[in-house]
Amino acid sequence: MKKPLYGETEPTLAPLGDLGALDNAWHARSNDATHINRRSNDSAPLGAIFSPGRSGSTWLGSMVSSHPAVEYRFEPLLRLRQVDPAVAKFDQDLQAGVDTSWEELHRVFRRPDPGVTKPPFVASHAWSPVPAFKGLSWTLAKSGLPLGSQIFERCMTPSSDARVVFKEVERLHLVRAVADMPDVPVVYLLRHPASVVASRLKGVESGLMPPMDPASVSLRLEAQPSVQRAIGPVDELSLVELESLAWRLHTDAALGALSNHPNVHVVFYEALVREPEAQVGGVLAHLGFEPSPTTEKFIALSRSGASPLRRLWHGELPTNGYFTVFRSASVSPWETALEPTQMADLQRIVGDGMAMTQARQAGEWL
Repeated sequence: MKKPLYGETEPTLAPLGDLGALDNAWHARSNDATHINRRSNDSAPLGAIFSPGRSGSTWLGSMVSSHPAVEYRFEPLLRLRQVDPAVAKFDQDLQAGVDTSWEELHRVFRRPDPGVTKPPFVASHAWSPVPAFKGLSWTLAKSGLPLGSQIFERCMTPSSDARVVFKEVERLHLVRAVADMPDVPVVYLLRHPASVVASRLKGVESGLMPPMDPASVSLRLEAQPSVQRAIGPVDELSLVELESLAWRLHTDAALGALSNHPNVHVVFYEALVREPEAQVGGVLAHLGFEPSPTTEKFIALSRSGASPLRRLWHGELPTNGYFTVFRSASVSPWETALEPTQMADLQRIVGDGMAMTQARQAGEWL
């Protein structure tokens, strides 16, 4: 019997658990390296996009969001818990291992909020034909004006049976919860760890990202004793090694949790850059959507490094280029993202991890 979602006792964080058995199962997977398993045709009106941070999930999410039938939510658990005590309690219960259902997730994530339903917008999403109007209502709602919030809610509230797609980064307890929901199709996005680490270091240096916490990495490492023996003391690691280890631990845990889920589709950021139309088409098909000309147009726009005026038209206010979804079509190769000595340190940490194995099977990161 499932435990009630809102228990009477104060929840505590559940440990990661020993991943050894999951690691063995993962390495025994089939050669179809972009699918952990195939999705069924009969799935819930909910879809999930997961990834480590700085992996391109915001860009992928914006392209999925441009589909006229998608109700997209940007990191809803992370952001709604900051403004809604009920969602904060829901998140605590998930961390404590309390069972939930896709119906409950759908109910929580369906709610429109300017923190999770955000630019860029497309005309097909709104009753207004002008994306900028939707952006204006979003700006007014973020300002706290009651009228702005009412207009925004009117624009954004979907039907009760709308198919909601959400994306989250890093939140392993949510990955584990969805791993027990076979009717929810899952997309997992991976980017080469050298690019992720380089981007993280750049963000930390510029004050846009928090530095990695060695204590939290050490706590996660306890769940993988074999890795712990090979790595050694966390407090002796360089910044690159610490970031690499955090990436390894996250991807091992997430892929391990999803290894028995029947509806998982793996996407590699590098393939997404090379052929975005095909990759996004595969993602949309996995999530249960037909192709859309609106999405094709947005993909082209997002790769053009759109002008500030064009970004504003789609509701994206002037922002630091570190976070924008409008980028040029080129991408820096992961092979040169770090110095040679740093790359050697990274490979020592991540080389035999689940994500690297998955990538090699898919012909990526070679």
